[in-house]
Amino acid sequence: MIIECATGRMVFVAGETLEGANLRGLDLHRAQLGDAILRGAHLDRATLRNAYLQRADLSEASLIDTALMLADLTAASLRRANLRGAGLNAARLDRADLRGADLTGADVGHANFSGADLRGAVLLSRRIDLANWQGAMADEGTVWPQGHSLKSAGIVFQK
Repeated sequence: MIIECATGRMVFVAGETLEGANLRGLDLHRAQLGDAILRGAHLDRATLRNAYLQRADLSEASLIDTALMLADLTAASLRRANLRGAGLNAARLDRADLRGADLTGADVGHANFSGADLRGAVLLSRRIDLANWQGAMADEGTVWPQGHSLKSAGIVFQK
C-alpha cells in the first residue's frame, strides 16, 4: 500500500489495508489520508504534521507521542484512541468523535475541538486553556482537569 504525502513523498506500507497497520515512527508529514480506515493502527511516535485526515477512522488507534501539529482531523473518528503525549498543537478536531479517547499529557494548545464529541474522554492535557472547546459535548464520564470549568470553556454537558 502507498501513502501519498502533499510533499511529493510516497511511503510504502506492507499490506493491502491500513487497518491495524504498524506505522510506528514513520514520517507521514502532510500525508493525504482523508476517509482512510486506520482503525486499530499503531502510529506511536509517527510524524503526521499537517496531515489531511478528515473523516478518517482512527478508532482504537495508538497515537502515543505522535506529532499531529496542524493536522486536519475534522469529523474524524478517534473513539477509544490513545493520544497520550501527542502533539495536537493547532490541530483541527472540529466535529471529531473522541468518545473514550485518552489525551493525557497531549499538547492541545490552539487546537480546535468545536463540536467534537468528548463523552468519556480523558482530557488531562497540556495547554488545555488555549484550545477552542466551543460546542463540544461532554458527559459525567469526561475527565477534565481540576480547576477548569467545562461550562466556561464552552463545552455542552450531556447526561
